Amino acid sequence: MLKIGIMGAAKIVPRFVAGVKESGQAEVIGIAARNKEKAQKAALELGIPEVYDDYTSLVNAAKIDLIYIPLINKQHYPQAKMALGAGKNVLLEKPFTLTLEESQELFKIANEKNLFLMEAQKSVFLPVMSQIKKWLDTNDVPNQKMA
Repeated sequence: MLKIGIMGAAKIVPRFVAGVKESGQAEVIGIAARNKEKAQKAALELGIPEVYDDYTSLVNAAKIDLIYIPLINKQHYPQAKMALGAGKNVLLEKPFTLTLEESQELFKIANEKNLFLMEAQKSVFLPVMSQIKKWLDTNDVPNQKMA
């Protein structure tokens, strides 16, 4: 089972934790936030067993396989870089990074270390996306005016 650590206690975290639980494929085992009290509150409310003092401790925890990063946009790049540098797989909330160069650097690190790196973009998995992909693959896009 995939062991996830969460970097931050943003408003989306409860939805993320619920999705992880529903998947049956992973479990959230740790959380850290800018202040420990906020992390402790989230851990208690969401049933997360471990609270870490800071983001560095979280990414260095040997038992964690993947770091989920729902921080403010400008923190995505530096915190993802730190997590990848610690050998952790990373799932970043959108937007992935603020610049193309930041994204390219993160993918370079992930590739060099053979790590998973992805943006948390739920729309990719919506059923309508399968239909759109089918239309594009078969070059059979309906010719209808959009309202």
